Amino acid sequence: MGLNKSSRTVNAKKNIGTSLINKFISLILIFVSRKLFIQYIGIDYLGINGLFANVLTLLSIADLGLDTAMNINFYKPIAEKDTNKIAALIQFYRKLYIIVGSTIAAIGLLLIPALPYIINLQNPIEHITVYYVIFLANTVFSYFYIYKASIIQADQKNYLINRIDMVINFCKLVAQIVVIVVFKNYLFYVLLNIVFTLMRNLIISHTADKQYPFIKQKVKLEKKTKDKIFKDVSSMFIYKIGWTLINGTDSLLMSIIVGTASVGYFANYTSITGNLEGIIALIYVSLNSSVGNLVATTNSDSQYRTFRIMQFVSYWICGVVVVCLYFLTEDFVVMWIGKEFLLDKFAFIAILISVHFTTCMRPVWAFREGTGMYQKIKYVTLVTAFINIVLSIILGKRFGLGGIIIATSISRLSTYFWVEVKILYNSFFDRSSKEYFLNYAINVLMVLLCIFILKNIFVIIPDVSVINWLLKAFISIVVVLVVYYARYCKTEEFKAVKEKVSEFLDGRRAK
Repeated sequence: MGLNKSSRTVNAKKNIGTSLINKFISLILIFVSRKLFIQYIGIDYLGINGLFANVLTLLSIADLGLDTAMNINFYKPIAEKDTNKIAALIQFYRKLYIIVGSTIAAIGLLLIPALPYIINLQNPIEHITVYYVIFLANTVFSYFYIYKASIIQADQKNYLINRIDMVINFCKLVAQIVVIVVFKNYLFYVLLNIVFTLMRNLIISHTADKQYPFIKQKVKLEKKTKDKIFKDVSSMFIYKIGWTLINGTDSLLMSIIVGTASVGYFANYTSITGNLEGIIALIYVSLNSSVGNLVATTNSDSQYRTFRIMQFVSYWICGVVVVCLYFLTEDFVVMWIGKEFLLDKFAFIAILISVHFTTCMRPVWAFREGTGMYQKIKYVTLVTAFINIVLSIILGKRFGLGGIIIATSISRLSTYFWVEVKILYNSFFDRSSKEYFLNYAINVLMVLLCIFILKNIFVIIPDVSVINWLLKAFISIVVVLVVYYARYCKTEEFKAVKEKVSEFLDGRRAK
């Protein structure tokens, strides 16, 4: 028990392993739940589900980016085993989170009169305000007790939270499936979210108390540290406004411009791409605290070497994921929920461009969180958000759903993609960023090459069936791995990853 005694590598393995198991278990149930939801409750309700989630994502601006600021301020006292400082930080953050939760509740209630202007349905849904208030309550409750999770995350023990999430998510999804099939009632469905959110927070709080009993001490935080936290939070707040407006407005604009039902159609695709991105994100989020520890304890050369290895892995993952999504998603949607739920090709390609970008940028974002780099790019995200909203309105009216989706990628690529990488390389690695952009461009060409090769192969597999889908998946993975092996087999990063994999397998055999 207590503060971390394990290595970064050991904890990273545990964090990633438990994250992946948790995600894969819930992934299967999510697809079953989504199919049954559409069948028994309807696509309009699915659209409402996505829209309210989007609105509340925008409201989360009010948390000021506290979670990131918290973790950054925990790294040093954890490394120094300063229990008094940690206890003081926990007590201080508890007060801040109560204020944040109350603020979100107040703003959320004030938005109720605006609901008729953002909901665009052909067939009105009764009690829609009640559903919104339940969504709001779930968001507000998520801020109570959960502040204690930050000490677990900063101490590189995400696997403890992942194990809790594994059980909670499994139980919640099973309960939701039962409610959908037996009661066919959307009210019961959304109420379950509150029940399981409270359960999760209470269990995590108890786990933190058990792991770190000293956090119950009433210790006041010195003014110097408070000033630093407020500085971090103010920088993070500006950054998070931009980040939330970039990532949290698509469903809202889809509802207003295209129609609320379109949010449901989009949500079907993001159930696939979003969960795959979620799995990838879990790997890198699990490494955030390790990166923070790395930055606090090593020099720039060591940090740069770690970054290059992480970036190398992200390119391989990107190749497999994007290429497989290109050839397998539409067939999967047809077999899963029906041909009538397919999006047009332009919207689909726009989604894949977004997946490619986010997958390749994960290592940069992991270092952004670990280094506190958001302070240097806080205003850039506001520019990105402005461009995104303007382009989304223009392209959304011209091209519909696909126009709104592609606008987000254009705004990202034209702004913080360049700035964030340049700052990371120049300020933290003391190197030129040209190498990064060259490698990124090469990876784009490699993805296109794999798609070109497979397009010519798959002309002989036209029919949609489970067997053909599995055959396409197998061939796609093989082709991507062969192409990427040919490109990277002689690089230092490939050798380093190969060595790590060999060590891991040897360790498993030894056990």
